[in-house]
Amino acid sequence: MIQVKLKNRTLQIPNSWESLSREQFLYTIQVLICHIQGQLTKLDVRMLLLMKYTGYQPSRKLVRLWPSKCIYYSRMQFAAFRYRIFYKKSCYKSLMRSWIRYNRPEPETETQLRDNINHNLIILSERISFPWRQENDQAVINTTMLRNPIPFIRICTKKVYGLYFNIGIITQTNISACQFADAFDISRAFAQSKDVRLLNHLCAILYPGNYSHEYAVNSNYHERFTGVPYIVRYAVYIWFTGITSYFVNHPVYSVLFSGQVNDNPERINLGLSESILQLSLTGFGSIDEMSNQNVITFFDAQVKSLKKTISDALGKGIKKEELPLLLNLSISKIDSLC
Repeated sequence: MIQVKLKNRTLQIPNSWESLSREQFLYTIQVLICHIQGQLTKLDVRMLLLMKYTGYQPSRKLVRLWPSKCIYYSRMQFAAFRYRIFYKKSCYKSLMRSWIRYNRPEPETETQLRDNINHNLIILSERISFPWRQENDQAVINTTMLRNPIPFIRICTKKVYGLYFNIGIITQTNISACQFADAFDISRAFAQSKDVRLLNHLCAILYPGNYSHEYAVNSNYHERFTGVPYIVRYAVYIWFTGITSYFVNHPVYSVLFSGQVNDNPERINLGLSESILQLSLTGFGSIDEMSNQNVITFFDAQVKSLKKTISDALGKGIKKEELPLLLNLSISKIDSLC
């Protein structure tokens, strides 16, 4: 949290996704959707989020924005009392008019007041930067979240708890390789088609409850998520997009994805089925064992297998310059594995 001290209070402004409550998180996603659709500017988003997070709305009362007005009225009453005592009644009105003309402060117009309020909000809203990140000199939505922001989804009266992906010094997850692969394909399809029904399938995979992955994929389990608010299902999609970005931009795991490091999710190819088959053939385990492995353990096995392939190729006399064509990898990625 960022603490901002004002005259009468201290504001607590969130500085990460993890600082948000569930309600604040869903509101943020809703506002970002409007931003993606072009309905709100980046400044609009920041202003709305500031008021949501802090409830801060500066008062429009003149007595607070213009405290000198209170002093002015006190001085005017003192002048009127003095003029009544020391001057004739016929001179009183002209003396008061003259005093008011020279002592009255210039009142702020309604436009000036509104500008002051907006300026204060804009300055404070600039502290809210975590929903975006810089990529290729452009601000894009920051999908990297250190934990699952939606731990459970409520279906009717039942809470269905989801899988976890906790990013830290040691990244931990209970997402299996086959769950990641199926969720990856569905999220890529949704990015292309925007078919809302695909979000039901994505939620069914990432929130299996007590059911197996096979049941979640092959049954009508996904239909239970139809009644879940769209914003909740879309938030799950945003979270999984961040998981994909974690692997695609990882210094080691990025070699397993075909496509450039900062490509969009719909343009990245995983080829998991072929990888599972290759690993099972090279002695890393059966197809079922590899499919149900933790996705990080699975990717570690893939990297180990790829390193072995490169080492064997070099041992057979193949030149390093020939490896990019054989492995469909850039020379820089091959160097990182050697």
